[in-house]
Amino acid sequence: MRNKILSAMVAAGMMMYGASAFAESLPSVSGGSGTINFTGTIQNGACDILIPNPTVNFGQVSAHSVKPDAESHPQHFSIQLSDCQLTGLTTSPITKVSVVFGDSHHVGTNNKIIGTVGDTHVGIKIKNDVSGKFLDVMNAADTQPADNDIPISGTDPFLSFTAYLTQDGGTAVAPGAFSAAATYTLTYS
Repeated sequence: MRNKILSAMVAAGMMMYGASAFAESLPSVSGGSGTINFTGTIQNGACDILIPNPTVNFGQVSAHSVKPDAESHPQHFSIQLSDCQLTGLTTSPITKVSVVFGDSHHVGTNNKIIGTVGDTHVGIKIKNDVSGKFLDVMNAADTQPADNDIPISGTDPFLSFTAYLTQDGGTAVAPGAFSAAATYTLTYS
């Protein structure tokens, strides 16, 4: 009887092994694919810039709330510096950074307004949160004004600003989408 039980167990085991050997393998299922882009710039500055291209969203603004010669809808933003080396790069320690904003859309005479794309007749003004003064929008040939200087210390300073909407020129603000892009350049001294 023992031999019959043992023979039955061996036969059952061989059948299970044989069935698994001929089992069809399941196909793999694709989960999708994509691309990860890595970019950056190695620069010769005193500090790293953590988020070099911030976005300021004004949201939906009513046309009647944007007035000429006034600032409305303040939006705070900052340029965060990191890993600053304020000594040893120049003959004296670095104590300030000059921030120069550039603009290619504005055609008026007010150098404190960044022009926008769109037919809304709004412009954007940027205030230095440290000095409380509005910054000049420059081009590369302009002399950097002292109002654009911000004192810095420590290894991870924030350069804090507030952007405001204003009526650009003598035409009333009109409904519609607007956008603007301003470049900035940091100069340490």
